[in-house]
Amino acid sequence: LCVVFCIFFFVVVFLVIKFLVIFFLMIRRPPRSTLDRSSAASDVYKRQGWEYSLEQMMDIVKSFDEKPVTEVHIVGGVMPKYDLEFYCKLFEEIKKHRPGLHIKALTPVEYHYIFKKAKVSYEEGMKQILDAGVDSLPGGGAEIFDEKLRDKIAGGKCSSEEWLRIHEIWHNLGMKSNATMLYGHLETYEMRVDHLERLRLLQDKTNGFQTFIPLKFRNQNNELSYLEEVSII
Repeated sequence: LCVVFCIFFFVVVFLVIKFLVIFFLMIRRPPRSTLDRSSAASDVYKRQGWEYSLEQMMDIVKSFDEKPVTEVHIVGGVMPKYDLEFYCKLFEEIKKHRPGLHIKALTPVEYHYIFKKAKVSYEEGMKQILDAGVDSLPGGGAEIFDEKLRDKIAGGKCSSEEWLRIHEIWHNLGMKSNATMLYGHLETYEMRVDHLERLRLLQDKTNGFQTFIPLKFRNQNNELSYLEEVSII
């Protein structure tokens, strides 16, 4: 009798837990107007940004002088005061201070902006940042390559073709870079395949990507916070 009761008890507990899990998975927050960039929430996010001076950036680099650090990873936003001259000087200062430090710096989103502002071609701009000391590029800013969705979730960033072109030019200079894909938001499986195929085609052409990093969408503090996060895929 005791065994039967225990089995019955565990079956009931299991069914209750299963019901609760399914119930909570089915609950969705009501969608807001999609990507209202004039919303109050969007304005709040924009006001929460900050910036460092070149001296402050160098202070951060110098704070690791006595530590076995091998790489400095630099990314940021697109701000008028951070132009091509600013970044080249920053890279040169880092190499001057610590020549052996690997500089992985800026995504095509930032390069597209600063090259356009400086009125130089991608080819000339990439040559300048190479001469200034950059060793590799991170893979950020790829998001998803489908242009319609890209414009919806990352409007204002460089296009997919521009992202790929900047990496291709970098590879043709004999340098390496990373690649990423943001998944788990509004994209379809077909869009993921398209994204991966475009990366594969460029890799076949240049052999310049050294790693691929799938980035899971996080629904905190952004305009797509009404979406549930995927578990794995």
